[in-house]
Amino acid sequence: MHGFNSIGEEICFFKEMKPKIESLLLYYNNLLGIEIGKPIGNKNHEEEHYEKELQKLKDFFDDNNFLYKYYRSGLTYLDDKLFVREYYDSKIMHVHAVNSDTCFTSVSDQIISKILANERLKDYLTKAVNELHHDKIEATDIKKDSNLKWTDSKTGLIELIYALQRKGCFNNGQAKIKEIADFFEAYFDIDLGNYNRTFMEIRIRKSSRSNFLDQLKTGLIQYMDEVDLNFKR
Repeated sequence: MHGFNSIGEEICFFKEMKPKIESLLLYYNNLLGIEIGKPIGNKNHEEEHYEKELQKLKDFFDDNNFLYKYYRSGLTYLDDKLFVREYYDSKIMHVHAVNSDTCFTSVSDQIISKILANERLKDYLTKAVNELHHDKIEATDIKKDSNLKWTDSKTGLIELIYALQRKGCFNNGQAKIKEIADFFEAYFDIDLGNYNRTFMEIRIRKSSRSNFLDQLKTGLIQYMDEVDLNFKR
């Protein structure tokens, strides 16, 4: 039995014990890849990204429908074929292996690991999509009663957002850049794109790094001067 006292022990190991552990490795590796590949700064693109990943999971479950139903139904009549190493043949098994050691692999344990991992991923992605959808509904409610539109440059707005966050203007200074940017995007119905990258470009400007804020200050002072002159008249 190569370390097992019975067929039953071997089946239990490859059907239950190994997949539970191996699925966590798969889940976190896949989750990392999904999050690294996620577009930043655009909720519509984020939602599309997650939806594409959900479609991949659906395709996987469709391709492995029999084994998925067999495992989740608690069936056992094929256990001695699916979870005993004697029947494993690396030449005919087309599995994206986590562990290529044939002494540590049965016909189906790695597919079960992927099933468990992908179930977790499905829950994560579904929750993420629902949250983004909820944010879009809230955004619609925020701007419902306003006709204001941002007609200046996006770069200027991003400069303003970072200045407001740094000044601690929201939530007693506890609001994050993303929270403030999300609010402005929703309120003004504007897509700021990758505002983190834009901020990095602002930082390395050869001219004034606070060009928009400088214009605001100059314009406000000029207005104050005009009001003072009119008042004196």
